[in-house]
Amino acid sequence: MRVIQMVSALLPGDAVGNDALAIQRMLLEQGYETGIYYHLAHKKTAALGKNREHLRLTEQDVLLYHHATGDDICYQMQDFPCRKVMIYHNITPPEFFEGFSKETQRGTQAGIQCTQYLADKMDYCLAVSEFNKQDLLRMGYTAMGLRTSSSWAELPQIRNLRISFGPSTTIKPRRTLIPA
Repeated sequence: MRVIQMVSALLPGDAVGNDALAIQRMLLEQGYETGIYYHLAHKKTAALGKNREHLRLTEQDVLLYHHATGDDICYQMQDFPCRKVMIYHNITPPEFFEGFSKETQRGTQAGIQCTQYLADKMDYCLAVSEFNKQDLLRMGYTAMGLRTSSSWAELPQIRNLRISFGPSTTIKPRRTLIPA
């Protein structure tokens, strides 16, 4: 079994990429086969992952999808044979860019549409903050299978999270309650 991470972009100094790299280090230290796959990468970070066109997933894999922007891959998510966990980093509301950048407005609107589309496609979701969790609930996600965690170093050890990267248990889709 592999624990594969997918990001839209792997860029120097980017918070999403930094989270993915931290999770990868933790997974490697614990002996998991892992990798980061991206759509775009800067020349300084490209060697830290692979282009996602090379990704082949199996039923035994776990995909950690870092969602933070519009990305056409979200419309292929239901076709992946593996267990899927979304790490939701946030989508900036398009109105924040009104009068500044139409292109960025379109990109963030596409991100919101992707987020809404994925509501019933993921086996589990982790929001990086309570604010982001509320954002997901407003977009149609249910409290089942949604958890807030700002410490990815704890990811495989969260006891109340019915997800395991070990061979004895599996993700149980939309069955985990948000802790009080």
